[in-house]
Amino acid sequence: MELELHDLLLAQFGEDGEGPKEYNCWNLCREIYKRCGKFLPKYSDYIAVISKRDDLIRMVANDEFVRLDGPEPMCLVTLMLAPRAITHIGVVIDKRRFIHVRKNAGVCVERLDNKVWKRRIEGFYRYAGDN
Repeated sequence: MELELHDLLLAQFGEDGEGPKEYNCWNLCREIYKRCGKFLPKYSDYIAVISKRDDLIRMVANDEFVRLDGPEPMCLVTLMLAPRAITHIGVVIDKRRFIHVRKNAGVCVERLDNKVWKRRIEGFYRYAGDN
Protein backbone atom coordinates (compact mmCIF):
# COMPACT_ATOMS: atom_id res chain seq x y z
CA MET A 1 0.00 0.00 0.00
CA GLU A 2 1.41 3.36 -0.95
CA LEU A 3 -0.36 5.18 1.85
CA GLU A 4 1.99 5.79 4.79
CA LEU A 5 0.64 3.98 7.84
CA HIS A 6 3.79 3.16 9.84
CA ASP A 7 3.22 5.95 12.35
CA LEU A 8 -0.13 4.40 13.27
CA LEU A 9 1.62 1.26 14.50
CA LEU A 10 2.81 3.24 17.53
CA ALA A 11 -0.76 3.93 18.71
CA GLN A 12 -2.52 1.94 21.40
CA PHE A 13 -6.15 0.97 21.88
CA GLY A 14 -8.41 3.41 23.70
CA GLU A 15 -12.16 2.83 24.10
CA ASP A 16 -12.88 6.41 22.99
CA GLY A 17 -9.56 6.89 21.19
CA GLU A 18 -9.57 9.40 18.36
CA GLY A 19 -5.79 9.48 17.84
CA PRO A 20 -3.02 10.12 17.46
CA LYS A 21 -1.81 8.10 20.48
CA GLU A 22 -4.95 6.00 21.02
CA TYR A 23 -7.65 4.75 18.66
CA ASN A 24 -10.72 2.59 18.87
CA CYS A 25 -11.36 0.41 15.82
CA TRP A 26 -13.83 2.79 14.13
CA ASN A 27 -11.66 5.89 14.63
CA LEU A 28 -8.62 4.06 13.27
CA CYS A 29 -10.61 3.35 10.10
CA ARG A 30 -11.65 7.02 9.98
CA GLU A 31 -8.00 8.14 10.25
CA ILE A 32 -6.87 5.82 7.46
CA TYR A 33 -9.69 6.97 5.20
CA LYS A 34 -8.94 10.62 6.05
CA ARG A 35 -5.40 10.10 4.78
CA CYS A 36 -6.95 9.06 1.47
CA GLY A 37 -9.20 12.11 1.32
CA LYS A 38 -12.34 10.23 2.41
CA PHE A 39 -14.30 11.18 5.50
CA LEU A 40 -16.22 8.56 7.42
CA PRO A 41 -18.86 9.74 9.91
CA LYS A 42 -18.02 9.98 13.58
CA TYR A 43 -19.19 7.14 15.77
CA SER A 44 -21.09 9.70 17.86
CA ASP A 45 -23.13 10.73 14.78
CA TYR A 46 -24.94 7.39 15.09
CA ILE A 47 -25.35 7.09 18.85
CA ALA A 48 -28.89 8.53 18.88
CA VAL A 49 -30.18 5.97 16.40
CA ILE A 50 -28.48 2.79 17.53
CA SER A 51 -28.91 0.62 20.57
CA LYS A 52 -25.59 -1.20 20.49
CA ARG A 53 -22.27 -1.25 18.69
CA ASP A 54 -23.31 -4.11 16.39
CA ASP A 55 -26.14 -1.95 15.04
CA LEU A 56 -23.71 0.85 14.17
CA ILE A 57 -21.49 -1.34 12.03
CA ARG A 58 -24.49 -2.97 10.32
CA MET A 59 -26.08 0.43 9.61
CA VAL A 60 -22.89 1.90 8.19
CA ALA A 61 -22.28 -1.21 6.11
CA ASN A 62 -25.81 -1.20 4.72
CA ASP A 63 -26.17 2.53 4.06
CA GLU A 64 -22.75 3.82 3.06
CA PHE A 65 -20.80 0.80 1.89
CA VAL A 66 -21.16 -1.76 -0.88
CA ARG A 67 -20.68 -5.39 0.14
CA LEU A 68 -17.86 -7.11 -1.76
CA ASP A 69 -17.28 -10.77 -2.58
CA GLY A 70 -13.73 -10.59 -1.21
CA PRO A 71 -11.06 -8.23 0.07
CA GLU A 72 -9.73 -5.31 -1.94
CA PRO A 73 -7.37 -2.52 -0.87
CA MET A 74 -8.98 0.15 1.32
CA CYS A 75 -12.20 -1.74 1.92
CA LEU A 76 -13.43 -2.32 5.44
CA VAL A 77 -13.44 -5.78 6.94
CA THR A 78 -16.05 -6.45 9.60
CA LEU A 79 -15.40 -9.12 12.20
CA MET A 80 -17.50 -11.06 14.66
CA LEU A 81 -15.62 -11.33 17.94
CA ALA A 82 -18.79 -12.34 19.79
CA PRO A 83 -21.25 -14.96 18.51
CA ARG A 84 -23.45 -13.54 15.74
CA ALA A 85 -22.43 -9.94 16.51
CA ILE A 86 -20.21 -7.68 14.42
CA THR A 87 -18.05 -6.04 17.04
CA HIS A 88 -14.81 -5.16 15.26
CA ILE A 89 -13.69 -3.44 12.08
CA GLY A 90 -10.44 -2.84 10.21
CA VAL A 91 -9.11 -1.68 6.85
CA VAL A 92 -7.77 -4.08 4.23
CA ILE A 93 -4.26 -3.16 3.07
CA ASP A 94 -4.01 -5.75 0.31
CA LYS A 95 -5.66 -9.10 -0.49
CA ARG A 96 -3.78 -10.77 2.37
CA ARG A 97 -3.49 -8.19 5.18
CA PHE A 98 -5.53 -5.73 7.19
CA ILE A 99 -4.78 -3.07 9.79
CA HIS A 100 -6.78 -2.76 13.01
CA VAL A 101 -6.36 -2.01 16.69
CA ARG A 102 -6.41 -4.62 19.46
CA LYS A 103 -6.85 -3.96 23.17
CA ASN A 104 -3.62 -5.59 24.27
CA ALA A 105 -1.53 -5.11 21.13
CA GLY A 106 -2.39 -1.64 19.84
CA VAL A 107 -2.52 -0.94 16.12
CA CYS A 108 -1.24 -3.90 14.15
CA VAL A 109 -1.20 -5.45 10.69
CA GLU A 110 -2.36 -9.05 10.47
CA ARG A 111 -3.14 -11.61 7.81
CA LEU A 112 -6.74 -12.14 6.74
CA ASP A 113 -6.08 -15.86 6.35
CA ASN A 114 -4.79 -16.22 9.92
CA LYS A 115 -6.92 -18.90 11.59
CA VAL A 116 -7.88 -16.48 14.39
CA TRP A 117 -9.34 -13.92 11.97
CA LYS A 118 -10.45 -16.00 8.98
CA ARG A 119 -13.31 -17.66 10.86
CA ARG A 120 -14.46 -14.32 12.31
CA ILE A 121 -14.77 -12.32 9.08
CA GLU A 122 -18.35 -11.18 8.49
CA GLY A 123 -17.70 -9.33 5.25
CA PHE A 124 -15.84 -6.78 3.17
CA TYR A 125 -17.26 -3.36 2.25
CA ARG A 126 -16.21 -0.64 -0.22
CA TYR A 127 -16.99 2.94 0.78
CA ALA A 128 -19.74 4.43 -1.38
CA GLY A 129 -20.06 7.83 0.32
CA ASP A 130 -20.04 11.05 -1.67
CA ASN A 131 -16.82 12.63 -0.41
